[in-house]
Amino acid sequence: MWVTTHFFAGAALAGAVRPRRAPWVGMASHAVLDAVPHWDYTRDSRRRYWAALDVAVTTVALVGLLGTGRIGPKQAVGGLAGALPDLDVLGAVLPVPDSPRLFPSHLRGFPHGRAGMKKGILVQVGLVLLALRCMRKRG
Repeated sequence: MWVTTHFFAGAALAGAVRPRRAPWVGMASHAVLDAVPHWDYTRDSRRRYWAALDVAVTTVALVGLLGTGRIGPKQAVGGLAGALPDLDVLGAVLPVPDSPRLFPSHLRGFPHGRAGMKKGILVQVGLVLLALRCMRKRG
């Protein structure tokens, strides 16, 4: 699952919990979403391009949502906590040695959902749109 999708899901879900639970809800959503069939760019030959785009979109979304008041600090923390576990896979994208994975949904044996590129991206776009709709209802 892309960092962007994890961010939006974590932010949307954090809106429904107390502030101190926001980071935990964000991280839990990461593991759940990794089980949903999706397309990961980490095995694609253009993975550095995809990763740069993913991080840029997430950054613009964070700044834009905070700046417009669509989310508050609690949702920002939930979103960032949802995205944070993907630091675990930096070695698959950057020209650095791949280090052992630490986050449970990144470990071998975890039921990581896989889909083709088109279907996998559509699933993630749908999840982002659903998260945005949930943010609107809560805001």
